[in-house]
Amino acid sequence: RKKFDLSISSRAIEVPAKRCTEVIQLLKQREQSNSIFSQLQYKPRIVQPCDDVSRKLILLDDNQTIPIIDEDISEKSVDVRLTYKNWSASQIIRAILPPSIEDTEVVSGFEIVGHIAHLNLKECHQPYKSIIGQVILDKNPSIRTVVNKLNTIHTEYRYFDMELLAGEDNFITIAIEHKIKYCMDFSKLYWNSRLGTEHKRIVDLIPSGSIVLDMFCGIVHLHFPLPKRNVSFMLMI
Repeated sequence: RKKFDLSISSRAIEVPAKRCTEVIQLLKQREQSNSIFSQLQYKPRIVQPCDDVSRKLILLDDNQTIPIIDEDISEKSVDVRLTYKNWSASQIIRAILPPSIEDTEVVSGFEIVGHIAHLNLKECHQPYKSIIGQVILDKNPSIRTVVNKLNTIHTEYRYFDMELLAGEDNFITIAIEHKIKYCMDFSKLYWNSRLGTEHKRIVDLIPSGSIVLDMFCGIVHLHFPLPKRNVSFMLMI
């Protein structure tokens, strides 16, 4: 993590402490979307202390213009320290992976099921999979387990083998879909959070008062919402 510590020189303006709010509001109207600060996961504090306690330093982006010009405000150059905490997961992973791996191959998205992050790493990521898993864990406080999907899919129950990359060896988790909680062992069944909209669409097609028989129910995510629509269901397990 220390390898991501970086000290950069930044523009700043020195202003009277009592005018900080006024100047910051003006700066927000001119914020640059492609500046180094705007791309950080955690931005450094925009207001920095000054040797004179009655004054403050306000950091500026590279191309940001000074919103007010008067004798109370002056521009300076200051050193700003960035650490591992400031960088986003995708920025760190990009730095870890070799240049031969294109930007489009950088791991930036993954599925979240309760406290579990589920990755689908490619062959080029394999030598770095443990570090990638740790970065995902570090940068997402709600995640406690990071797993990678393996190639094997069990055809009978459609769940896939997985390997633990980082965090707790705990696959019992709770997922929420349309305000219903599903407690599951993620390693023993098939769950895809992206199908939530399709599940709701199918449920909404079933008329009130119907009886539904499902012979391939899985975790029953199609059926728990049915009683809300006065629909009965039978399961074949």
